[in-house]
Formats: sequence, structure tokens, C-alpha cells
Amino acid sequence: MAVRYPHPFVKKQKEYRRIVRCNERQIAFGIEWLIRMLLVYTPWWLFPGNWIKASTDACHIFVRRTLIEIYVILKVVLSWWLLSHHTIDYGILMYILIWLSVETLYALLSGIFLRDVWSQPFSYQRNLLLTLFNFVEMCLCFAAIYIYSDRGSNHLTLPSKFIINDSLTYADKHLTPSQAIYFSFITAATIGYGDISPKDDYIQQIVIAQVMISLIFIVMFIANIAGKLGTGALAAPATASPDDQSAGDNP
Repeated sequence: MAVRYPHPFVKKQKEYRRIVRCNERQIAFGIEWLIRMLLVYTPWWLFPGNWIKASTDACHIFVRRTLIEIYVILKVVLSWWLLSHHTIDYGILMYILIWLSVETLYALLSGIFLRDVWSQPFSYQRNLLLTLFNFVEMCLCFAAIYIYSDRGSNHLTLPSKFIINDSLTYADKHLTPSQAIYFSFITAATIGYGDISPKDDYIQQIVIAQVMISLIFIVMFIANIAGKLGTGALAAPATASPDDQSAGDNP
């Protein structure tokens, strides 16, 4: 197998900006053009995933992709660890999770609106797996937000901001990590059993935001994955470009 190197990441970002600004590959206008411009002009150094890409210009393309996969998994593990060890009461740790989740949301939106700019993924199976990890990460991040919003710094004196309809649990008891994770995944799935519900206006707005973000994952799955199932095209074409950033790289 010939050694395949990715294109210089930082240099490629400048090319992407020109392509989007001048509508070289896709005619866009109005809100769509503004979103594309916002995504492509977001400073690349804001997110750790781009640091990996920028530091692996001289490596084989699969080295970069492997490191991205490890990074995606580590974000999920970090979120789970922080939740299970009751460390979300420290606000700085919650904001770190939010920062990493904003990076994931940025990558997902780029995969939708910059499809013509990015190269095709090497494997749609890989794309599906990374999207599922992104979904789990986002749910864990919202679970952390629910815990922090419910407990805060005065959780010993203030009542809970959630109503827990459980005969074994007092209604004013604060969310546990397992309850927050459960509520977050149920909310993301838009099921809503009603056994746990927010009674605070601020948290209700967060729930609405999570549902809207969950719809982005649904769009990603339907548009970029399920559409290939019927055609048998889950394996990426052999001519896929070894670009520095593909639709399957969702940090």
C-alpha cells in the first residue's frame, strides 16, 4: 500500500473558506450561506480535535484517523468518569464537557452544511460508529448540565429543580448521576416517560435545546447513513480522497 499523506490542515482551511465564500462547488445563499460561512470561518484552534489534525500533517492518513477515533472515545470515557465520580459539582469540569460537546456539534453541522467541501468518508460504517459515540457524548454532557443545574453550590439547602415520580424517592430529592443520565437519554430519544420532569424554566429551556440537537443526529443518520443502506454503498469508494478532513471525522 502506498504511503498516503493528508493535505496540510491549516492550509486546507484557507482553501475551504475561498470555496464557500465564492460558492465554487455549491450555490448557497441566505441563511444557508451564512451558516456555511460561520462554520468555515470558526478558528480551527478552538477545538482539540483540530489540534490533532494540524499536528499530523506529516503522518500517514490512517494515523490521523486513528488518533481522531481514540480522541472521540476518550471524550465519552471522560464524560462518564466525571459523572460517575460526582465531580460535576466543580463548575470548571462541566464547562470543559460543554466545550468538547460544542466541538462535536460543530463537526456534525459541518458534516451537513459543508458536505461539498469535505471529502467522502473512507467507510460509512466508521461514520456511523463515530456518530453513535458523538450521540453518547452529547447525552452525557447534558446529564452533567442537569446535575449541575439541579445541585449547584447550595444543593444541601435548596430544593430539587426536578420532579421525580417514584414512590421510593422523595419528590424534592436531587438527581443522582444515574437518574441524570437516564433522563438525558430519554430526552434525546424524545420519548419522555414523565417519571422525571423539570419544574424550573431554565432547565426546561435546556431540555428544548437537547431535543433540537438530537434532531441534528437524526438528520445525520438519515441523510448520510441510511441513504446508503438501500444502495449497498456502505463501503466508501476506492477513489475516496485522502483529504485532511472527511465527513466521517466527527471529533
